Amino acid sequence: MEEDRRKRKCGQGYDKVTPLGISKPKLMRLMGLDHLISQKVVRKYLEEASKTYAPESLRSFAQRHYEWMQERNYSPMTVYVRADLLTRFFDWCEERGVTELSQVTPGLVEHFQTALTHRKRRDGEPISVHTQIKYLTNVSCFFRWCVRRKLISFNPSSDLELPRAPGRQFSHEVLSEREIQSVMAIPDTGTAEGLRDRAILEVLYSTGIRRIEVSGLTIESMDREHGTLKVRGKGQKDRMVPIGERALQWVDRYVTQAREKLWTGKVVQDPGHLFIGPMGGGINIDYVSKRVGMYLHQAGIKKPGCCHLFRHAMATHLLERGADMRYIQLMLGHANLSTTEIYTSVSIQKLKEVHTTFHPGANLQAPKAAASANRKRLKVVG
Repeated sequence: MEEDRRKRKCGQGYDKVTPLGISKPKLMRLMGLDHLISQKVVRKYLEEASKTYAPESLRSFAQRHYEWMQERNYSPMTVYVRADLLTRFFDWCEERGVTELSQVTPGLVEHFQTALTHRKRRDGEPISVHTQIKYLTNVSCFFRWCVRRKLISFNPSSDLELPRAPGRQFSHEVLSEREIQSVMAIPDTGTAEGLRDRAILEVLYSTGIRRIEVSGLTIESMDREHGTLKVRGKGQKDRMVPIGERALQWVDRYVTQAREKLWTGKVVQDPGHLFIGPMGGGINIDYVSKRVGMYLHQAGIKKPGCCHLFRHAMATHLLERGADMRYIQLMLGHANLSTTEIYTSVSIQKLKEVHTTFHPGANLQAPKAAASANRKRLKVVG
């Protein structure tokens, strides 16, 4: 008994399975998620008991669904999220005595939708409407697949009306260039970890890529000769983005001076990922956020956000300097220009500052002061 307890604590001796029916570590390796998802999530799935599901059970059909998604080349993260959300839905169903696919009714699915409106996050706040929609769309996708495979005669989620999503919330608080530099200066580049972190910060700001894209970078992603970075974005779509000389220099310094130190003695061979995490493998997204958030806190920056702050700053600073929005769209990997246009609302603040400072009719209270400021500016220019 004590030996079993020790093995469980150490994560050994497990034949536990994921919703895909294979062990979590093997799944992580096969799907390329070992560097994306935290060890906490790995442990959570290792602790889920392994079961041989009845042929007609929801979970049995779900396993076939996940395998079908993999065969159709769905992105690893899409499969993982689908499995995670459906597992939670199945848990909810089983609490109500529903275990088989044929037992699911439209009323049950509608009841689940109502239950989502009362579900709480860890901090006690209700889950967002976007999270509710994510649950419901994944459940609906599963049942549509079941109907197409003639596993059931009707779709119990066909009458679902998704809640109306609120408009996209975008923070107007963008990091200034001075704030960017203050954060960059914090990592201790005399250490391997600090040098890696400085390189990550430089890459985030220079390219505007997402944290999940940072975690997926490999040594081969960098093209130093052409100053570009090959990035795998959402939907497994690859794109090439430019990377500045300063960022390239820091990445080169990290690779030559620190990278090998971070994996040597922890793993048998070079993992191939550009940025190495604390366990010797590729860095995962939670660890990226943890490190970047730490430096933002140390710099005294309290603006909402973390890694995305650098993405927003990169796009906004380019726009303020006159870059064409269509080029920014390509760099950010946005499928639609409308997604990129949210940055115009940020840049208009900068234009308003310029207008307020220099336009003679912008300030009713102090026209003389404005005129004086303009004269000084013209004198300096002259």
